[in-house]
Amino acid sequence: MQISVERHGAPPVSGSIAIDPSLSLNDLVQSINTDPVLGGYLTASVEDNSLKIVANNASDTFGFVGDNSQALTALGVNTFFTGDKAYTLGVNAWVLDNPNLVATGQIDATGAHSVGDNRNALALAGLENATAGPNGLTFSAAYQNLVTSLGLDAQDAGDQKTFYQGLVNQLSQMRDSVSGVSLDEEMTNLVKYQRAYQAAARLVSVADQLYQTLIDLGK
Repeated sequence: MQISVERHGAPPVSGSIAIDPSLSLNDLVQSINTDPVLGGYLTASVEDNSLKIVANNASDTFGFVGDNSQALTALGVNTFFTGDKAYTLGVNAWVLDNPNLVATGQIDATGAHSVGDNRNALALAGLENATAGPNGLTFSAAYQNLVTSLGLDAQDAGDQKTFYQGLVNQLSQMRDSVSGVSLDEEMTNLVKYQRAYQAAARLVSVADQLYQTLIDLGK
């Protein structure tokens, strides 16, 4: 990993830090602080289990020339994305709030960078047609396949939900037709029986009145 320091009013300087799997975060901090070149311009430390690097001179700036070890990605330094799982993936808030932080150019081995250099931007745009996996798909094709698969799976899940919901409704109707109770039907029967009772009571009342009348006539 190479770090370049651009000094105000002076030529840039750069130094390289060897990275290997056995290197701890504290070891990396120690390597930066004790580097014969970088140690005079930068101070590294560990804060909240994260790597922090600051320039000793407030007017100096620094950047990373290259990182074949992927240490910067693992440490979350200068990354486009945040999160470590599919459901926590997101765009770095610093990039969203200030797109000017995106380094469109590259710093050369001497620590210099050309005005108007857009090699990083071109390399990023070129990823669209770069091979993304063992199936020989490009990133663009792999993304299209992913979106298509998700769309088809979502549609299939919706169709299955509709089918099984209809099946449940049909079986519920069949069950109710055998053992269920219809409130409308029961209310109709109740009214019918009530009217029949009232009619029978009226008939008995009329018969009683007629019988009494006949008795009175015989006296």
